[in-house]
Amino acid sequence: MSDNSISKTARALDLIPFILEHQGITILELAEKFGVSEKQTYEDLNLLFCCGLPGYTPLELIDMHFEDGFVTVSEPQALDQPRKFSQTELVSILVALDILESAPSQLDRDEIPSLKLKISSLLKGPTRPIAISENKTPILQEIESALRQGSAIEIEYISAKSDEITSRQIAPLSLVAGGSQYFLTAWCSLAQAERTFRVDRIRKVSILHSTKFQTQKAKDHIQDEVTQYNLHVRSKGLRFIEENSHLIKETRRVGDGFEIVLSGVQEDWLLRTLRTYLGEIEVIAPDATAAALKDRFRRTLNRYK
Repeated sequence: MSDNSISKTARALDLIPFILEHQGITILELAEKFGVSEKQTYEDLNLLFCCGLPGYTPLELIDMHFEDGFVTVSEPQALDQPRKFSQTELVSILVALDILESAPSQLDRDEIPSLKLKISSLLKGPTRPIAISENKTPILQEIESALRQGSAIEIEYISAKSDEITSRQIAPLSLVAGGSQYFLTAWCSLAQAERTFRVDRIRKVSILHSTKFQTQKAKDHIQDEVTQYNLHVRSKGLRFIEENSHLIKETRRVGDGFEIVLSGVQEDWLLRTLRTYLGEIEVIAPDATAAALKDRFRRTLNRYK
C-alpha cells in the first residue's frame, strides 16, 4: 500500500492517543497495529518527537521515549485525543454494522453490539438528534410524530441485503440526516436488537397504540446492555478522570480521591488503561472486572520473576 503525506499525517494523529492508552507498547506491536514496518514506525515517532505547540522549545514539544524499543508518552501536548468522526460518518458506520451483523457470513459478530453502543453514545443530543426537513414526506412525518409521542410503529421495510419486504414492529429512538438520506434508529422486535433503517427503504408506517411495546422499554433494554464500572480513583490517578470525563456518569469525593461510575467502554480497553496507573485506580464493581484486573497485574509481575 502506498504511503503518501495524507496517510502519514493521519497515522501521526492517531499514534499519540493510541500510545497513551497502551503505554509501554513495543515498536513491533505498534508497527503491526498500524500496518507499517518497524522502520516506518521509527520514522513516524522521530517525526512526532519534533512536533509540538508554537514556541517549539523543549517545553512545548511532545515528550516521548522509545529508544529501548518500548514506547511511552509523558506529554502529548495537543495530540492526546483521537480524530473524531462527523455525525454523518457515525450514522453511516451504524448502518454498515447493522448489515454486517445480519449478513449470512463467517464474520465474528461478537464485538458488533458493544461497538454500536459506543458509536451511538458519540451522537449528539439527549438520545440522538431528530432530523429537520422542509419537504417532509408522509413517512417522515409519521416517524417524527412517533418519536415525539414515544410511540412504537409498524413498518414495511425493503431489506438492503435481499430486497425482500419485511414487516417489523419497532420502537423509534432517533432520526438523523446523513447527506441526502435519513436514517431511523430503533429497537426492532423482529431482531430483538437495535437496528438502523434507511427511511427511503420504508414503504409503509403505522402507529401502534398497544401498551405491550413501548419506546421506553426499548431504551431500558438497550441501557441494560451497557456495562457500568465503579472505580475508586486515588489522587495520583486523577489524570484518568480528566482524560475520560465524557465517559463518566457519576463522581463522588471519597477521602483523598473519587469514586466514579464509568460506562460506554469495552472492558478490555479499561483493563489495558488501568494497568498503566499502577494501582492508583481500583475497580469496585463489577467483581469480574476487578478479578480480571488483578489477574493482569499478577501475570505482569510473574514475567519479572
